[in-house]
Amino acid sequence: MQKAVIDERNRVIAILVIAAIVGWVIDQLPWVLALTGIALAVHAIWHGSRLLDWLQGGAKPPPAQSGLWAEIYSQMRRERRASEGRRRKLLDMLRWYSDSSDALPDAALILDEHNTIIGSNQAARHTLGIDNKRDRGQRVDNLLRDPMLLTLLNDELPEPVIEMDSPVNAGDTLRLRLTAYGAGSRLLLAQDISEQIHNQETRQAFVANVSHELHTPLTVVNGHLELLLDDPDFTEVQREQLLQVSAQSNRMQAIVQDLLSLARLESAPSLADSAPVQMAQLIQLEVDTLLGSGRFSEHHVQCALDQNLQLLGRQTELQSVIHNLLHNALRYTPAGSTIDVEWSRLPSGRPAFKVSDNGPGIAAEHLPHLTERFYRADPGRSSATGGTGLGLAIVKHVLQRHGGELQISSIEGEGSEFLALYSVERATS
Repeated sequence: MQKAVIDERNRVIAILVIAAIVGWVIDQLPWVLALTGIALAVHAIWHGSRLLDWLQGGAKPPPAQSGLWAEIYSQMRRERRASEGRRRKLLDMLRWYSDSSDALPDAALILDEHNTIIGSNQAARHTLGIDNKRDRGQRVDNLLRDPMLLTLLNDELPEPVIEMDSPVNAGDTLRLRLTAYGAGSRLLLAQDISEQIHNQETRQAFVANVSHELHTPLTVVNGHLELLLDDPDFTEVQREQLLQVSAQSNRMQAIVQDLLSLARLESAPSLADSAPVQMAQLIQLEVDTLLGSGRFSEHHVQCALDQNLQLLGRQTELQSVIHNLLHNALRYTPAGSTIDVEWSRLPSGRPAFKVSDNGPGIAAEHLPHLTERFYRADPGRSSATGGTGLGLAIVKHVLQRHGGELQISSIEGEGSEFLALYSVERATS
């Protein structure tokens, strides 16, 4: 390019020198130089207009020649070929992304910072009734009318997930999840969970029915075992065998009772009938009851309870949280352990019930699974202590119904901490 500029400069100088000589010979130097300059300008304007026409989409290519303009044309041709190559690659990539998003079974919407739809896949038309060509540029909250969607879009939820009725198929339920997507954009995913809900309801109904059917015969079996244990004609060996049968029968009855409790929690209506609960008194009563049973007389329980802090909720359900957390702490720590019990309002304003111990602790890999049904960090120890494996699952469901959550932390050899958090709105004084 530098050589072409030098050659063009030399050519212009040569033309001007020749024009000057001719003008001097014919004694018309100013006119000849002026006409020569005009000719050079017209030549440059002509080449520039041809180049501009070509750049604006003209089919006719610029004329092939030498000099600076030839170099400019050649450079522009190379840039255009490279641009066309990048354009084809970009189109292929966009087509690949479009095909990939259309292959997704879940609906996907790309939203800008104003919740305007800037793209969607094929599944969005079937799941949400949103068409990519027709509805692009529309606000998603104008097309999907649901109060929970506004809460989700405004980032007012602790977890960016909601469930809503399908706008296309009556009776179906959708789960919507919002996540960041690029600079200033967000991705809204919608999944049809109707089949999952149906399967869950079927499972809950099955568990509830089986538990209910087992409850009556187990009650009868336990009653007869108590009568047999009172019979003086049995030998010590026979009495020991009956005691083992009775212990297992009682354990099975406890499992059935917990399963029924879970079924009731999962199918119970909303907490519209909540009432203020004196949590401090409820906690102290449970502590006294467990220590008074004689099973944990060597444990030390230290309580720090806010007597003025009450909680809106159902007392029976809140009592089950207290009982399960306290009972677990006492049951899974050796004699002489210290249990710290706190009921207070955190700096965030959330009411919190905390139970911590200085027991053996729990390995980190078990912590995320402790609230699963029948999950046991130490199966041998749990079976020996008579646990059902459902206590923390019940705690989790109760807390969710009260707008709360269970946080568990533990260090092996140092102890564990179970923190039951409730929503700020449920705190009363």
